[in-house]
Amino acid sequence: MIRLPSVSRISRRLGTRGLASAVGSLPNSKSPFVSKLNYVNAVQNDGLIPTFRVLDGAGKLIDGAELPEIDEKLAHRMYENMQLLPTLDNILYNVQRQGKISFYMTSHGEEATIIGSAAALKSDDE
Repeated sequence: MIRLPSVSRISRRLGTRGLASAVGSLPNSKSPFVSKLNYVNAVQNDGLIPTFRVLDGAGKLIDGAELPEIDEKLAHRMYENMQLLPTLDNILYNVQRQGKISFYMTSHGEEATIIGSAAALKSDDE
């Protein structure tokens, strides 16, 4: 049996910034964290595309970052949809495996990317 250190012990050791902030980049990546959203030309930037984030691993606002203005109703709806997406993935993946649809790619671990992108669309966007 493998024993992992408790989250509280790791948090105390790293402080309130969390593991990812202590590391300064994503695991197995050299992509640096940034708190300001800018367009980047990866060809001119040594191929590194920075990872934009506004919250640290403990859910606290990163220094210099600005939270987007999202009302509570929209945030709640986005969270509900992120919780629903794995169920939808299971159903559609099984349907694809049965040959009833030709292709389906799951979104495991990417729920916020999909729901957040869709939430940014307006009703008159084409």
